[in-house]
Amino acid sequence: MAKLGKLFILFIAIVISSTACSGPKYFEAVQPTDDNSILYVYRSKVKGVLFQPLSSSYPDLILDGESVDVLKANTHRAIPIKPGKHHLRVTGLTKKAKWDQKDKELSFKIKLGEIKYLKINVQYDIDEINHVSTMNKRAIYITPVDAEDAIYEIRETTKAE
Repeated sequence: MAKLGKLFILFIAIVISSTACSGPKYFEAVQPTDDNSILYVYRSKVKGVLFQPLSSSYPDLILDGESVDVLKANTHRAIPIKPGKHHLRVTGLTKKAKWDQKDKELSFKIKLGEIKYLKINVQYDIDEINHVSTMNKRAIYITPVDAEDAIYEIRETTKAE
């Protein structure tokens, strides 16, 4: 029995040390071409929670009326776009989406050569959660994020397929 306890402690030590050595990932933004801009859309992990909200659900990203593709949890997409006014809709109302939340929309402007970052921010809605039976309440936002902050969040995600 004591040997089993020692093996368990050794296993825990190996797991902890292997995760501690992994360090942050490297991220460098895709640079826009001469006549384009770049829009990054990402979903990072929610910090401080054991169970990630809607981790197995994914919306379709509709940019200016056309599907870009789905955005799974903890992923990012770099989308080349023309400068000007644009409209992003995050929806579950397409065949490829697996998302039962209400649509969220954001209109924004992007300048020539600009790199813009939008976060699909999925949180537990603390105002609605008052006991375990209401843990399915979510607060979802499309949030513009400054480059200085976005790159630290995006480097912890993977590139969407």
